[in-house]
Amino acid sequence: MPHSGRMRTISLDGLGALIMEGRPFDRAEADREGLRPQDVTDLLARGALRQPVRGVYLDDRVPDDLASRAACLKLRLPPGAVVGRVTAAWIWGIDGRSPDQLHTPPPVECIVPPGRQPLRRPGVRCYVAQVGSEICEVGGIPVTTPVRTALDTLRWLPPHMGLAIADALAAAGLVTRDGLLRRAHESPGVHGIARARRLADLVEPRTESMGESWLRLRIVDAGFPRPTVQIEIFDAAGRCVYRLDMGWEGERLAVEYDGEAYHSAPDAVVRDGRRRDELERIYGWRVLTVGKGEVLGTSPALERAIGELLGREVRIRRRGWRREFT
Repeated sequence: MPHSGRMRTISLDGLGALIMEGRPFDRAEADREGLRPQDVTDLLARGALRQPVRGVYLDDRVPDDLASRAACLKLRLPPGAVVGRVTAAWIWGIDGRSPDQLHTPPPVECIVPPGRQPLRRPGVRCYVAQVGSEICEVGGIPVTTPVRTALDTLRWLPPHMGLAIADALAAAGLVTRDGLLRRAHESPGVHGIARARRLADLVEPRTESMGESWLRLRIVDAGFPRPTVQIEIFDAAGRCVYRLDMGWEGERLAVEYDGEAYHSAPDAVVRDGRRRDELERIYGWRVLTVGKGEVLGTSPALERAIGELLGREVRIRRRGWRREFT
């Protein structure tokens, strides 16, 4: 696709409008080029534009890659600030939005050094913190390193979201559990670092979804043994026939997170039922399946069900993180 940086007239179902080719823009620039606020709204509704971050728009044909993300942030990043927290995770390829934020363009989160007044601007969240050498330049903008990004999300986000982002960064090969723990132990007395250390110890690079991170944290918070993740089940010929999200191999007990996108359709429900039946009948595995409602809900029914599965007593830690999304 050409990246001329110019605006051109296009027709969308009879709508004549101007859109920017190849580079992001805000409403002020759109107005200067003759694109009215209603035009922007219409183009968003028609899918011709997307809003990667709050107040920044981009031709939807432009790939959602590191270069385009960095270009969008350049329009919002204050001078001297460093991209951090969830926005930094986004630059590193991880969408760290919580379930209730998925349909809303995220604000830009950035960090300024002590002594600087944090900028107050719509669509920007600015924090004061020492960053030091934990900065990389990505696409021409300063971003916290993957390790610093992971630790900041573990320190400041609700625990289940911080762990989900750290797991995803580890799955991408950008951080390791040992590296996070080492860096956390080098920061005694820093606000939230004790929680970050506890969560960093739970980081699993083989985690494949946020739901699995949430579920694993809830299991550990209830005092149950830490489960093994991505357990492979082999048939008599040595072929891997199934893979379980997490479980306890010695007991042949497993718990799986069924996300709505892949497990809610009627045919998927039937298929999942057959799979669980075969796992128990042929391979001797008992499997408990749960969804987002159980994992992010406040009811202790999930812990009780896992306790019954394991034959263990529940010890629920009242951390309060599940109340965020109920």
